[in-house]
Amino acid sequence: MKPAIGTTKADKLTRQQVGKLHSSLSGTPFQANRVLAVVGSMYAFAVRAGVVADGTKPGAGIDKYRETRRERFLNGEELERLGTAIREAETSGISWTVDASKSTAKHLPKVANRRTKISLSAGAAVRLLLFTGCRLREILNLRWEYVDLERGLLFLPDSKSGRKTVILNAPALSVLSGLERTSAFVVPGDKPESPRADLKRP
Repeated sequence: MKPAIGTTKADKLTRQQVGKLHSSLSGTPFQANRVLAVVGSMYAFAVRAGVVADGTKPGAGIDKYRETRRERFLNGEELERLGTAIREAETSGISWTVDASKSTAKHLPKVANRRTKISLSAGAAVRLLLFTGCRLREILNLRWEYVDLERGLLFLPDSKSGRKTVILNAPALSVLSGLERTSAFVVPGDKPESPRADLKRP
């Protein structure tokens, strides 16, 4: 597929071209608005790098589409399947497959060893994300001093929206109560004095 504005030189791109591209994506407002954001970021960098003249903003003045909030909750069956997968990953590990025809496949572990295991703390982090609705960094940076199990509350001092109190439901309380306190962090990283960096592998 030919890029819409891929052959246009950076200093020749016009607002009209960006507007046309934005309009062509009107059926997917979220994606259309992300295109404007990417163009803005690219040109901000290009100005700093001296690639284009100061003030070059071909995406400026183009009205963004209104986005409807995207919200979806897992149903009971999905929650049950996810819970089963987390338990399997924590214990025996989840098996994975590869395309055996690829040249790199010969260097992979034997089929019996192709299983991904996650730590108990990583599994707990995924469960806490599900049960609390907290953001990823709020859970990964969560310290035990912010946890009040007796009152069933989390006191987050520096969340994205400022100070925040989270009311814990029974499943979240159960997860927290079952964790060992081996670090100041609820979900410790490789070094106990640091929080886990991410949950990409789990």
